[in-house]
This record gives sequence, C-alpha cells and structure tokens, in this order.
Amino acid sequence: MGSFTITPCEFYLYSGNAIDVYVSFNPDQEGHLSENLILACDNQTSEFYKVAGYGAMLDLDIIAVDGKEVNFKANPFETIFFENTNPTAESKRTISIKNGSPIAVPFHWSIYKEKNSNKISLQDEQTHYRVVP
Repeated sequence: MGSFTITPCEFYLYSGNAIDVYVSFNPDQEGHLSENLILACDNQTSEFYKVAGYGAMLDLDIIAVDGKEVNFKANPFETIFFENTNPTAESKRTISIKNGSPIAVPFHWSIYKEKNSNKISLQDEQTHYRVVP
C-alpha cells in the first residue's frame, strides 16, 4: 500500500482472541503521506481506518567553522584545512553543524581513506584525525 506495509494482511480470530498487526512505514518521497484502509470481515461488515506518516529528507548543514559563519550551500568545498603542525603536536578546528531536517536524526562521523570507494568501512582505521563528538 504505497509507503505502508501491513502484516498479516489476512487473519482469523475466534471469540476473545487477539492478534498483533504490524504496520511499517517506508516513505519513497518527502512530505505527508496517508492511505485509507478498510478492515473487511467475511460477514459483509467493515471498518474504515487511515494510516499516515511524514517522509522527511535528511539535511545536515555546516553553519560555522571556528565560530565564523559559512554558507557551504552557496560556496561549497570538501576540505577543511589545518595549519602546518609539528609531528606529535595537535591542531584543532571547531565545526558547527545543524540538523536542517524536520525530524530528529542520529548522526555519526566516520573517517575513510578512499573517497570514491564503493565500500566505506565504519571501523576504526589508523589515521591522523580524530572527530569528537
């Protein structure tokens, strides 16, 4: 049924029995989505229901680097540069990011070595960078 899946789609209940019906939402587009449902019984009775959900596009914005506002959408670049640093020393930059989507989304950082790799490993790799949080 569009972006919704209901299982089981057919069931039998004896008097006093109950069943769990599972409804999954997997939106294929952005915005408010709904479907009308009819729960029909073989005795020619029916009940009408509606399922609804909101499909949200994920949008993460970098809004500042080291406290200075930037507009990465108007002036995009891929690299955040660090000044020259001696071996064993540490240099830090602070990136302010904002969730621009209308829902709460869990994010995590992953450092990977090959930009165009078909498989990005989320496991720890030996690297010179550390991202916190």
